[in-house]
Amino acid sequence: MSAANWYPDPTGRHVQRYFDGQRWTPHVAGADGGQSQDPVPVDPSVPAPAAPPTAAAPAPQQAPPPQQAPPPQQAPPPQQNWSPPQQGQATPATPAASGSSNIAVGAGLIVSAVGAIATLLAMFALDWIGDGPFSIDRADIGDAISGFAEADFTVVSELFFSFGWIVVLVAAIAALLVPFVPALKLPVALVCAIGTAWVLFTLFDITESVDELAIGAWVAVAGPAVAAVGALISKPASR
Repeated sequence: MSAANWYPDPTGRHVQRYFDGQRWTPHVAGADGGQSQDPVPVDPSVPAPAAPPTAAAPAPQQAPPPQQAPPPQQAPPPQQNWSPPQQGQATPATPAASGSSNIAVGAGLIVSAVGAIATLLAMFALDWIGDGPFSIDRADIGDAISGFAEADFTVVSELFFSFGWIVVLVAAIAALLVPFVPALKLPVALVCAIGTAWVLFTLFDITESVDELAIGAWVAVAGPAVAAVGALISKPASR
């Protein structure tokens, strides 16, 4: 048997009901701690609340009158069972905030941002071929290719400088959206990977030697590649 005390009302009509050590009593209490009586007969076939394994069974005692009933403790939520909770029963742990998930989201965004910024710099600010006053950037190369109708360039390179660089740039920037739109993960990563291969092919098509390539060419290769990695490691952001 459990010790005489207030327990969740097994009838569910009130927040707590007093158990005198042998049977349920009419003494009840509400959420505000106010006491009253509700002489609802308790089904005798329902077992009384079980005592903890180490608790000694107290001697039977009469139900105290309402004015002598010990004040109820903070009202627990109503329960639809006849037995009070076991003393010492562990309280379910509150789920902890997913710090690791937030770290993963942040890592994906950082890597994607590095890839997007690198691609932007390569397409608009850095030189691809040469150094000093004879260096040329992506726009200059595109103008040169379009100005020579009979130039010995493959159609793959011509398409890259006409619109392909825009596709690569948009894909690298779109990697930043993957944590917020998870459906973009694989398409963006795939386009960034294809863009990396496209840039590499174009570089070796327009130059005769790797030594001719400037820093912008290599950043143009690394930018979409890093963005693809960022898209793949990104996790959905918490809502």
